Amino acid sequence: MHTREIRCPSLPLAKEEASEILAQNGNRLLLIEAILLVMMNLPLYVMLDTATSLIIAWIDFSVGSTVLPYVTLTLHFVLVSLLALFLTLPSIIGLLDFARLIARGEAPVLADLFAPFTSPKAYFHALALGASAFWRIALIVLGTAAMKLLFQPAVDFGFPVYLRDLLLFFGVIGALLLWARRFPVLAVALTERISPQRAKERLREMPEQIDSSAGYGFFMGFLPKILLGLVTFGVLLLWDVLPQMLLAYFRYLGQTNEMIIQSEE
Repeated sequence: MHTREIRCPSLPLAKEEASEILAQNGNRLLLIEAILLVMMNLPLYVMLDTATSLIIAWIDFSVGSTVLPYVTLTLHFVLVSLLALFLTLPSIIGLLDFARLIARGEAPVLADLFAPFTSPKAYFHALALGASAFWRIALIVLGTAAMKLLFQPAVDFGFPVYLRDLLLFFGVIGALLLWARRFPVLAVALTERISPQRAKERLREMPEQIDSSAGYGFFMGFLPKILLGLVTFGVLLLWDVLPQMLLAYFRYLGQTNEMIIQSEE
C-alpha cells in the first residue's frame, strides 16, 4: 500500500493544551503525586547500592578476598535487572496510562496508577509494552551495572569514574534518540490496548505516515526546560516539565490521529 508522510504535529499547540489541562481540576498536583509514587522505586536502587558497598567493604576488611567482591557485584547486577524489569517498567507504564487518562479529559484516581498490578493480564501487557518501548534504555541501565562490575579493577588503579558516568550520559541520550524513531508506538498500544507489535502494524497500515522527525522534534522542544530543571535541582522538572511532557506526548499524538483522519476525508 502506498503511503506518504504528513507534516509533524504542532508541539507549541500540544504544550499549550497540556498547560491548560494541568491548570484544571487539580490535575497538576494529581500528576505530581503520581510521579512521586513511581519515584518511590528509586530508594530500592539506593538501598541495593548501599548494601553492595557495605558488603564489599566488609569483605575487604575482614576476609581480604579478591574474588568475593566481584561475586557481590554480579549479584547486584542481577538484582538491579530484576527490579527494573518486574517493578520499575510496569510502574512507568502505569504512569503513562495515568497521564493518558488525564490528557483525554477523564478524572483518574491515584489507584489507577497501579492498574498494571491488578491482574496477571494487565501486568504482562505492561511488561510487554515496557520491554518494547524502553528496552534500549533498559540496556543502558543494565550496561551501567555491568560497567560498574567490569571497570572496578580499572577504578582501583586510578581510572576516572567520571569518564564512566560520561559514557552513561551519552548512552542515555542515544537511547532516547533511538526510541524517538518509534515515537507513536507506545501511545497507540496504550490507547488501543494492543501489543506493541500490533501497534506497529496498525501504524504501517495507515495511508498517511507521520513525519519521522516528529519524535526528535518533541524531545528537542523540551530540552531547554529539561536542562533548566536540572539546574533547579529537579524542582522545575517535578513541578512543570515532567507533567507537561507526559500530557503533551498524548496531545501531540492526538493531533497526529486528527491529521490522518482529515487527510482521508
